[in-house]
Amino acid sequence: MRPKAKWFSYLIIFAFIVAVLPTSTVFAMDISPKTDHFLQGSVASATANNVANIRSGPGTGFWIVGVLQAQETVPVSGVSPDGGWWRISTAFVSEGWVAASVVTVTNAASVPVVDPGPIVTVTIGELNVRSGPGELAPKLGTVTLGSQLFLIGRSADGQWLNVRSQFGRNSWVAAEFTTAGPLAGGGADTDTTAVETTNTVPITNEAYVVVNAPFLNVRSGPGVNYTILGIVEGGDQLPIIGTNESRTWFNVTTPFGDGWVSDAFVVARNEFGGAPITTDTVDPSAIITPVAIVNADSLNVRSGPSADFTIVGTVRGGETFDLLARTPDFSWVLVDGATVDGWVNRRYVIIRGDTTNLAVATANNATVTNPATGEAVSVAPEIAGPVAFVATGAINIRSGPNVAFEPIGFVYAATRMPIIGQSADGLWWQVESPFGIGWVTKRLIIVENDATNVPVVQ
Repeated sequence: MRPKAKWFSYLIIFAFIVAVLPTSTVFAMDISPKTDHFLQGSVASATANNVANIRSGPGTGFWIVGVLQAQETVPVSGVSPDGGWWRISTAFVSEGWVAASVVTVTNAASVPVVDPGPIVTVTIGELNVRSGPGELAPKLGTVTLGSQLFLIGRSADGQWLNVRSQFGRNSWVAAEFTTAGPLAGGGADTDTTAVETTNTVPITNEAYVVVNAPFLNVRSGPGVNYTILGIVEGGDQLPIIGTNESRTWFNVTTPFGDGWVSDAFVVARNEFGGAPITTDTVDPSAIITPVAIVNADSLNVRSGPSADFTIVGTVRGGETFDLLARTPDFSWVLVDGATVDGWVNRRYVIIRGDTTNLAVATANNATVTNPATGEAVSVAPEIAGPVAFVATGAINIRSGPNVAFEPIGFVYAATRMPIIGQSADGLWWQVESPFGIGWVTKRLIIVENDATNVPVVQ
């Protein structure tokens, strides 16, 4: 056989083999990366380089709708036409924008460009926002120089703009005092008079604040770790009683009694630094513990602050846990769960509350120092009573003690779950799982601690 014909025959045989073999036989692979991350594969995600504001639109003039904590990772769904802003979502913000300069984005090649629509910018120091087109329409609040608003439409005479603002979609501003300007041939209406509201708390010439957000929590003390007394709305006016020492919170009179509001979301009036410090009136027992909210489909809870430690449980996305401690670099946090205490990767939880006095881990043995007392506290994870240790790659948690029952979730190898019962045939354990009470087959479980007195559950 001639050389060319010989190689051609080999090529025909090889093509035939490739054609008849299953595609998975040739190309399939099993990748099991060592990670606690929920945003894997080709999903675009943004990680905050530091604490970053989430805004309602792609610009620094848009109102703030939330905050990304340092190293918080969230999904990305779009990018602004100029490439300067990413559209994201979080557990608390269905849609918002962060500046590209304050986050690190991965897997963004296929992220679509999102046009936010027409935008106008306020060109005067302070501009009233009204509920209709005209000076007689009730005032909703004010926006300041440089504020950006989404343009919806114009009034019939072209002198008023219907915009979406922090006060809602039914917002109107005088066109003359925006970058849009009034339509040619029409007269301008001035609408820059003082703010008026119908809040239930009467306003005099004393110092007060105007709520500059759609809604604002009133708290029992000067910090997000204090309990919420109630919620006030944008434009509400609240008399000032005092401030905290750093002047970042105002003590005010509200329909819910005396409370505290953050100065970041109010505008002070007739207050020139003379308000007294009134933190001595705060009830210390009103402080609530900072919490961590799982920002992943599921998240491993480990016996120490590193991915090298044993997995002691798995928790579901959206679950909230009290924070007990953190590592010195804040890369891992110790959480108090319903079934287990342990460490979780800081990148995959959202932290709410003041962590200033959070205990700091001194070593990987989960010993922490309480800054309030200076005492070393042992916080090693432990589960009382018999424990089911998953002795396989993964195991289904079922709604009943039989494979005929539907799975309610699954957990990975080395997960530990408290045992609370067993089936009448002795083949299944009833456990407290991350998905609620469920059943696991005994043949894939190693029992830790004494299970002699575990009751039979019918």
